[in-house]
Amino acid sequence: MNIATFKDGVDKLSFLPVEEVERAVMIAEGLEDDDRQELFDQLEKMNGELGDIDKKEQKAVEALEHTVIDIEKSANRMEKEVQESSEHEEEVEEAEKKLTEHS
Repeated sequence: MNIATFKDGVDKLSFLPVEEVERAVMIAEGLEDDDRQELFDQLEKMNGELGDIDKKEQKAVEALEHTVIDIEKSANRMEKEVQESSEHEEEVEEAEKKLTEHS
């Protein structure tokens, strides 16, 4: 692989850190075509692995966000139930008080 093709190829490896790509290009300039191809293949493999990690991380963040939303909904529902229960108790107490007053 010639150096121009190598540079074009590594520029498309979006998950590799920019500093590492620049360093790889500097190293590749001193390599023969076959060695440059081998280096590119390794970088391409690492890029794929980093992409997989990024996807897993995004899925984990999304799962966490959904969990937090579910917890908030549950907490709000419980708070509402407690409030309704409290209101119902007050109504019952008031009704009992009226009954005892009329007795």
